[in-house]
Amino acid sequence: MPSSYSTRPGVTAGIKLIKSLEEEENTNEKEKSLKIWETIESQYDEMILEKGGTKLKELDNYCNNLSNKLSLKQQQNITKENLLKIIEWKFTKGKPRNALWGRLRSNTDQAVKEASQESFSKVIAVNNDDVEDCVKSAILSLYSSKNFAFMDDEVIESVLYNKKRAYTLKIYLEMNEKCMQIADVLNNINESDEWNARRVGRAIWTACLLSASGRLDMNDLNSIEKEKEKSKDSDEGGLVAAKPNKKRLMKEEAQIEGSSRRVTRKRRNITYPK
Repeated sequence: MPSSYSTRPGVTAGIKLIKSLEEEENTNEKEKSLKIWETIESQYDEMILEKGGTKLKELDNYCNNLSNKLSLKQQQNITKENLLKIIEWKFTKGKPRNALWGRLRSNTDQAVKEASQESFSKVIAVNNDDVEDCVKSAILSLYSSKNFAFMDDEVIESVLYNKKRAYTLKIYLEMNEKCMQIADVLNNINESDEWNARRVGRAIWTACLLSASGRLDMNDLNSIEKEKEKSKDSDEGGLVAAKPNKKRLMKEEAQIEGSSRRVTRKRRNITYPK
């Protein structure tokens, strides 16, 4: 891979993560690759906090809640307030383009509602010249997570590592198609439909951020196995801390619920990382 094509820190990890699926042929190795993807994607919230603090975390939660409303058809369009929040999320997560704020705020609420509703009905990008392609991808990824990933710089460079990053429709469609293909592969391994284009993009972005922070060396996939060895108390381990102390967690819950309420292991139902 020519170095000039990779400008974002940690992109090598994103590329290696993708290739971990492409290179494995037998079932056991594919299942191992699936666990790597799951373990890395489970660190997404932590990386969001590290990237932008509580502000970005709150914006990310806002976008997730909006996505739920859109997917459940509780909301048929987005409002101007929704649009500005999505853009604030994008600018906080990535590179801010503050020069665009004036044009974006000039949109009326009615114009945003009409453009987004028409676009959603056709499942195409929001038809508004004052909204850039990356923001359109963010809106679509919230509207239909199965079919659309967000156009993160790290995802573009990881998926299309042999091309220079560009913010064009052609580049986005290529990137998005690859994310959907990866989701299909992961779902086939897991025999489920848990993975979608948006989640794949999140996992790739997380891998890049973990690598850039020095927590993940995807040049050596065995680094994940080494982390497992360090965490003897974990059932399967991963890029996470040691398994939580069940006795301490149950004691804390008992204090919250009241000493008269008995807390059992079954009731606690702690889920550990895979």
